[in-house]
Amino acid sequence: MRVLGIVLIVLGAGAAVPASITWIGDRSDATRTAEHLLQIEQEHAATMEELQETNLRYRGYQKSVPQIPDSIRAAESSIISGRYKDYNKKITALEMKDVEERRSMDRARRKRAERAAEARAGLLPFAAGALVLLLAGAVILRRA
Repeated sequence: MRVLGIVLIVLGAGAAVPASITWIGDRSDATRTAEHLLQIEQEHAATMEELQETNLRYRGYQKSVPQIPDSIRAAESSIISGRYKDYNKKITALEMKDVEERRSMDRARRKRAERAAEARAGLLPFAAGALVLLLAGAVILRRA
């Protein structure tokens, strides 16, 4: 009986090894994903800062144009409209970049959640088996 208990405990410890390896692999993958997500968040923060700055400059330019005398404004109308177009292009490009970065962040978070769920699903059978074997071995050793 004692030998059976020891064999069950050894088998339980052996089943715990793959569970541990799976758990450690999931932790290292989560670290890489978190670093990638942090990088995307920093890029997004820089994009948002640039977008806000550009938007402020654009609004300031819009408010300054009516203060230009009519004769100068008529002569420089192509330059003024060109600057409006440049601001609009830059703001549109930054908004598109913002949307893409948000999508990348969502994609990274979704991947991280999927990988964590896969690791948990792979970890549970090994952990449960190890627990059952260890408990059975302990009960048998206790009674012997």
